[in-house]
Amino acid sequence: MRFPELLTCALLLQAGCEKPRDKSPSAAPDQERTPATSANPSTGQEAPRSTAQDQTAALLKRLTQAARRYGVEQRRVPNDLAELVSQGYLSELPQPPPGKKFGINKDLEVYLTSR
Repeated sequence: MRFPELLTCALLLQAGCEKPRDKSPSAAPDQERTPATSANPSTGQEAPRSTAQDQTAALLKRLTQAARRYGVEQRRVPNDLAELVSQGYLSELPQPPPGKKFGINKDLEVYLTSR
């Protein structure tokens, strides 16, 4: 089997093996689960709780999905995220957290590394 076919098979297997969504009995089956909330003391309104780690993890997941889609369609690993933007796989180049930069490994996973 040639590398492009092997890469495509591996990516399809990876996509099929992703962790299923949490289906707790308290959530209706057709509704999205909402994030935990806390009251904002100044306004009394509910505000979603989201940590910087959660946001970074979600961003890395989204970037990895774009890199994998690129890898399947172009049959190669992109050089960097700018290539994903120029080819239309991402709408804009995201800013990494301070002191970090994005990298893409041979498994088409986007990760953070120190500058």
